[in-house]
Amino acid sequence: AELEFADLSQTVYDFTADYLDRLIQQGTTPEKVAVGNEIINGFMYGSEAAHIGTTNPPYFVDQADIYQSKPGGGLLWKYWRSTDPVEQQLYDQSWDRFTTLAAAGIKAVRDASPTSKVEIHVIVGKDRLAKTMEFWHQFLTRVKAKGQSPDVLAISYYPEWHGTPEALDLNLNTMATTYPGYEIDIAETAYPASGGDGSPLPNSPYPRTIQGQADAIRRVFQAANDVVDNRGSGVLVWEPAGYQPMFRAVPGLANTWEPHASINVFNASRAKHILQDTVYTGTMVGAAPKLPSSIRMLTTANNTITRVPVRWQPLPPGATDRPGEVTITGMTRTGPVTAVIDVMPSHGEPDLTTS
Repeated sequence: AELEFADLSQTVYDFTADYLDRLIQQGTTPEKVAVGNEIINGFMYGSEAAHIGTTNPPYFVDQADIYQSKPGGGLLWKYWRSTDPVEQQLYDQSWDRFTTLAAAGIKAVRDASPTSKVEIHVIVGKDRLAKTMEFWHQFLTRVKAKGQSPDVLAISYYPEWHGTPEALDLNLNTMATTYPGYEIDIAETAYPASGGDGSPLPNSPYPRTIQGQADAIRRVFQAANDVVDNRGSGVLVWEPAGYQPMFRAVPGLANTWEPHASINVFNASRAKHILQDTVYTGTMVGAAPKLPSSIRMLTTANNTITRVPVRWQPLPPGATDRPGEVTITGMTRTGPVTAVIDVMPSHGEPDLTTS
């Protein structure tokens, strides 16, 4: 607040570089840094907010003499495509300020954390792809002119605001084909598992159930996997800590915990132990097989292999009276195992097996 624009740009650089320095010092160098969040309308609004008609947050409006006293990075979309020279100039000036601030953030990432990729994250509102493509045209052209460029172009996808899964496909592939030099990322997505008597959210075919949530998220993964030239770099289910209201503040649903219900099911289904589940051995006709008293077990938490005792079922009567194959089951403390026993003919006895 109240900073001259040049000072504001320097402050963006300093803040970003300092934060990254601290992350690196504690051993958490980020793989990717998003400069801004869903910045389709710019960021760090200043005096241009009077043209935008900003009403939130309250302090920004109530103390306009402080927070709107100097120009910032808000975009004047109301003047997009205007034929009025004054309005077009205001539109261009807002873009120049915004991309100056963004370029300062990008440069800070490049200087402070050279191994980190830079992501620019916007949205594609329902039936608003043209606006987003105008954003990319203006943004990429202008930050390149200022000596900077991102690595990843990202969007959010929530169906009630951003359209059908087919619209998501179109949005991603339009970005990828228009700007082939960048990775494409879905920086946020989510789908509730309850509420609305299970009815799908607007623009979605998936019911609000645990399976519906899983199917909805899987469909977003598919969209990323199918981006042209395999340039879809990933999907982030939002929000990782599970307090994002998206998951529970839906029509008709109380404000109760519901973070990633289908993912919790997935996590719960992951194997804690993996058994050597089949043992192969052999014996001669009329002889009892020698079965191991323990088998190997992998514990996935620490990737260690130990041995676990096994108790075998008794052999069926007459199981080894003739050549062939016998299968019996054993039990361990973590699950069942199987023994496959080849019963071989004694010396001089004809082999009666057919395989």
